[in-house]
Amino acid sequence: MYELLDRETLKTGETLEIGVVTSPEEEYAPGIEELLSHKGEMWRAHIRAALEGRAERLETRFYLGLIEGKPVANIMTVERLGVGILGHVYTRPEQRRKGICHAVMSRQMEHFRQRGGHVLTLGTGFESPPYWIYHGFGFRSLKGGFMRYAVEPDHAFEERWFAPAPAQVKPVAWEHAPLIALIASLPGAEYLRSVAWRYVGIENLERALIEFFARQLAGDPVGGCVLESETGAVAGCATWHPHSLWSDVWLVDSFTHANFTAQTPDLLEGLEVPPGKQIAYLDAQAREKAALYESCGFVREGTLTRFLRADGEPRDVWVYGRER
Repeated sequence: MYELLDRETLKTGETLEIGVVTSPEEEYAPGIEELLSHKGEMWRAHIRAALEGRAERLETRFYLGLIEGKPVANIMTVERLGVGILGHVYTRPEQRRKGICHAVMSRQMEHFRQRGGHVLTLGTGFESPPYWIYHGFGFRSLKGGFMRYAVEPDHAFEERWFAPAPAQVKPVAWEHAPLIALIASLPGAEYLRSVAWRYVGIENLERALIEFFARQLAGDPVGGCVLESETGAVAGCATWHPHSLWSDVWLVDSFTHANFTAQTPDLLEGLEVPPGKQIAYLDAQAREKAALYESCGFVREGTLTRFLRADGEPRDVWVYGRER
C-alpha cells in the first residue's frame, strides 16, 4: 500500500513526491528493490520478505522520495508497538545535494510521531556527516554511532515499558526484532550478553538480528525465544546457534532486562535446541545469572581467564555446559 505524505519543490525546481509504502506491496516493490540493490543479501532477504508480506507482524515502512514517479531516495523503519529501528537511508548519487534526504526524513519523523511512535534507534559512523544529520532530528548517541530518538524526555517510555509485570515465553519472530534491539540499547545486569551476536554492554543489534532472521528464513539451524511482558515489551531473549568449532554442540545465549532476570530459567527451558551438548559463556561477575543457569542443569566446566574487557578492565568468562 502506498500513502502520499507530501510534495515539495526542490532547490533545482523539481517536484519531490514523498510517500510511504507498507507491505505487502506489488506496484512499488520492483522500484524499492532496485533502489536498494546495493545492500547485502541478508538485508535484501528482509526487504523481499517485507514487500511480499512474509515478515509476520513486523511493520516495515519504506519512506520514498520520488521524482517523476521514480524512487530516488529511501528511509526504512521496522517497528512494532511504536518501537523501531531506522535504516537504509539512501539517495541515488546523481540526486544528492538537492535536499531530498532532509525532506524525506522530515516527513518520516513527523509521520512516526503522528502514528504514536515512541523510540527509534539507528547505527551510523560516530560524528560522521550522517551522524550530525540525525542529531539535528533529535537522535542522541548511546555508544559512538549507535543513536536513539525518543518522543518522551529521558527514558520515561522505557521505565513504563519494562516495568515489572507477568511475562510469558514465545518463539522468536520477525516482529520481535525492534523490541529485542530496545533491550540492547539499555545497560544490562551483566556485561557479556550474547556471544553469538557479539553483544556486550550497550550494542546496536540491527545487523545481528537481520542476519539471524535471514538465516531462519533460509532454513539454517538457529532458533530462539523471547520473554514477552504484558505491556508488549520483549523483556528477554534466548537463542541457540551451532557452535563454530564442533558438530552437535550448540551455543546458548540469553539476556534480559534487569527487572526480568529472575525469569532466565523460563527462557532457557523455552529453547527448542536439537539434541547434543549445550555451551554457554557467562560473565564471571554475573553471579545471579550463573546461579539461574545452574538451576536449569548447566554446570560450570571451565574459566577463560581475562577473556573479557569491560570498560577497559579484564574479566573472567565462565564456561557452562549441559547435555540434552
